[in-house]
Amino acid sequence: LAISSRGNFFLTWQPGQEFWIPRARDTSRRIQSMGFIENDLEQGLWMSTRGGGLSFTKSQPDFDSINNFDFSSSDIKTGG
Repeated sequence: LAISSRGNFFLTWQPGQEFWIPRARDTSRRIQSMGFIENDLEQGLWMSTRGGGLSFTKSQPDFDSINNFDFSSSDIKTGG
């Protein structure tokens, strides 16, 4: 899992694949950080965006597909 330097897109790769697969972000906000839920690929991905957005995929995202992942936004209550 890698994020472009400006947060415009991210890339995925699994052992055995010949190249990284570029993926578009699902929001107009740039990607701040990404990771695996509980450090487990099978549980899905999380993505935080600039401006405080947080999104999750469903479990077992298909890394072999060239289609974008379906992220669901999560509401975060923040003070400020």
